[in-house]
Amino acid sequence: WVSSVTTGVKRPTAQIAALRADGSEVARWGLLDVLPVSWQGPSLDPASPAVATEVLEITHHGFTD
Repeated sequence: WVSSVTTGVKRPTAQIAALRADGSEVARWGLLDVLPVSWQGPSLDPASPAVATEVLEITHHGFTD
């Protein structure tokens, strides 16, 4: 997806869903013309019990609903 955006392909619509721990959906947002702005990978430390977290920052041109 990132590679298609950098080559000039039309920006896609996207869905973001917030989920509970059991996997059931709490909320959903539809976004128009999504473009990734930045990505930050996890810091992995084998001595730490912390959860690996990634951050994806996106920009968009509005909501679908």
